[in-house]
Formats: sequence, C-alpha cells, structure tokens
Amino acid sequence: YIRLQGGWCEKFSGGGFNPPGIPDLLACLPGRGGWQVRPVGVLVAIEVKTGSAVLNANQERMKAKLEAAYAIWITAHDLEAVEACLVSEGLVQPCLV
Repeated sequence: YIRLQGGWCEKFSGGGFNPPGIPDLLACLPGRGGWQVRPVGVLVAIEVKTGSAVLNANQERMKAKLEAAYAIWITAHDLEAVEACLVSEGLVQPCLV
C-alpha cells in the first residue's frame, strides 16, 4: 500500500539486532511541502497488532521518541486504519474500497 502511494517501506523483525520497541514497518511518504526549498519525506512507523493486542512498554517508549521527532506512529489492526491515519495527515488520497 505505501509503495503504491509513492513511498518507501521496509519490514523489521523483532530480535536482538533491532532496538527494543522498533515498529514492524518503517515507511517514508512524500511530504506536504511547506517552507522547505526541496521536497521532504515524512517518516511513518507502523506497528501491526492483531485482536486486542496493545503496545508493550518498549513500543510505547519508541512511539514517544519518534513522535517527539515529528514522525507519525500508527498502531494498526488493519489496512483501513493505516489509510485512515495517512488520509487524516494529508499524505495520501483515499483509495481503499
């Protein structure tokens, strides 16, 4: 979905090689422009959850760090939640049916 919107996306697996709390997916989408002379990208962190699962303490800390740096954090239970967030941020146009 991210790539279809003109962005970059990579999946990260949990384990000892990644920092604690790293989200399942890191993405970058073309930014909204503004005062910058060159185009900008927006970092989007996506943590995928199933059922009623919630973020653990490490993920909450990582979320706070990334949001403090103006990244967008999405805790997603489905693709529609990802799209809804990205649409509300003005990064993509609605496309899911």
